[in-house]
Amino acid sequence: MSAQEDIISQAHDVIDRVRSQAHDVVERVRAELFMGQVNEAMLMAALKISKATLERYKANGLPHYRVGRRPLFDIEAVRGWITSHQQKNAPARPRGRPRKV
Repeated sequence: MSAQEDIISQAHDVIDRVRSQAHDVVERVRAELFMGQVNEAMLMAALKISKATLERYKANGLPHYRVGRRPLFDIEAVRGWITSHQQKNAPARPRGRPRKV
């Protein structure tokens, strides 16, 4: 390996380390900035709901905001919204057939 190739190889190693460190810094800042915030995939997994259900919730007023094109959800606001909607939408009487005992 020539001296020039050795220098180029070392430069590539330095660039890779800087990229890795920069990525870690960006992720830490992002985590601090959006603490308590989740994206759609995380919310769907936490609530065990489908994309269609999430879209219906959003259409019915589920609190969210956009960062770029991505919607984010504040966990506490979502909990409050779900609690208030469960109370409003609770059935007055049980549905379906009565159980035989």
